[in-house]
Amino acid sequence: GRVPKCVDIRINAGMDNTWGVGTVQSVMKYCGVRYGNDGCVGWRGLSRESFPGTLSRRIVADVSTPDPVVLREQFPSLESCSVKAGVENQAAMLVIAAMSYLRSVLGIRLEDKPSELLHRWILSQRWLMRLVSSSVGVMKVSVVSDGNDPLRYEYSLLAEHGDGPKVPCSPCVLLAERMWRASKKGSGQRREEGRVDTAVSIQDLEEYWQEMGLSITTRSSLRTFRSPLIECIGDQQFKRLSPAIAKAHAWGGKCEGELQVTGSKNPLVRLAMWALGKPPPTSSPIPVSVKVVPMPAKEGVTFQRTFTYPKKGPKTLISEWVMHNGGLHETFDGFQTVGFEARENNGGFILVGRSTWPLPELPWLNLVRVYASVVPTNNNNFDLDVRVSAPLVGLLFGYKGWLKVVD
Repeated sequence: GRVPKCVDIRINAGMDNTWGVGTVQSVMKYCGVRYGNDGCVGWRGLSRESFPGTLSRRIVADVSTPDPVVLREQFPSLESCSVKAGVENQAAMLVIAAMSYLRSVLGIRLEDKPSELLHRWILSQRWLMRLVSSSVGVMKVSVVSDGNDPLRYEYSLLAEHGDGPKVPCSPCVLLAERMWRASKKGSGQRREEGRVDTAVSIQDLEEYWQEMGLSITTRSSLRTFRSPLIECIGDQQFKRLSPAIAKAHAWGGKCEGELQVTGSKNPLVRLAMWALGKPPPTSSPIPVSVKVVPMPAKEGVTFQRTFTYPKKGPKTLISEWVMHNGGLHETFDGFQTVGFEARENNGGFILVGRSTWPLPELPWLNLVRVYASVVPTNNNNFDLDVRVSAPLVGLLFGYKGWLKVVD
């Protein structure tokens, strides 16, 4: 009886598989092309995802598929549907992402000659990929339902020995078999209206894969979806938060208010913050809206902060909150990550953390410090103060002001 509110679909293919020019052309067809109503651009929005049955996380990016359209038609109340895909080799993913930006800047077609060059590069790296890659393809579908106690359901699939490409065509094969059997046996397997039953369940697919001897294993899980902030500070401290702050940081929370964006006076630092997608500093508070969206694939939430500038218009800052190794982590653009220690403070909370970039050989990148304070003021309002700084440089970026919870 539960209705899905958010759906995340993640697919990642092993590199030690057959890659033809046609496959690469289909991949590059929407590379750098904006699609859908969510402002997604093909092969951007990189993020690192964990898949059941794999030892390391893999990079995925935004892709255009019919799934969001089909699911929204089936479930009109669906709030979000995210589809990301990629390949196991991280270098290949970075090359494709770079080509996505090149298409936007240069306006070149990537389906023709660039696809052939990319295909040759993949073939030339085959010997190396066999040393560092595999033929294992993975997929997971994560769903968060509605309700006061939302549930998270995850279905994952792991295909070994190069059997991954056989998964998408399996429903078509099953339907073809049904049509053939119906034509041989008459109306025994037909519906009353005389048509073949086109419903293919997960159980039907799993039985088919087992009959064909394919190396495909599946698993599923169902549990309560909890906010990362609750997991970090604990149930008892979370209950001591003011109702407004607790509601604002739970999934589905919405806030409006005014924040003043601050930053360094150093032009080089400002340029670096602009390159990292941070909103530019303001001389006075500006309108801001914040929305918290569940992120089923990572068991976390996404904070979408929209700063409305008087002349430049809206600027959106998006980050992900997830629990990792027992601590709260906030990630920007899939790679800029901050690890926090959180504690309740007089109905609000304080976050103190530092950046944890995935580059251990460059420890100076981990010197960035982050301080965030959330203080309740009345029933629906609270003050917010966020500061990001670094040694010798000082303030890098921040914002300060007030927010109120809206329905």
